[in-house]
Amino acid sequence: MKNLIALECFSDSYAIARNRFLDAALNLGASLASFPIEGKDDRGEDLIVDFALIGASTRWRQTVLI
Repeated sequence: MKNLIALECFSDSYAIARNRFLDAALNLGASLASFPIEGKDDRGEDLIVDFALIGASTRWRQTVLI
């Protein structure tokens, strides 16, 4: 059972993983910023770095998770 749960954490493609991240961030009420980068994934899709800001953007201390 544990292996099945671990497999659910991974997506079949970059596009699916990105959409899952964006959906989860929006469900938390996050502000989003997206930055296209050079390159393509293995399926020819554009690569984009997405940031999700949860909480007040005026805080002097924030955590960045990559």
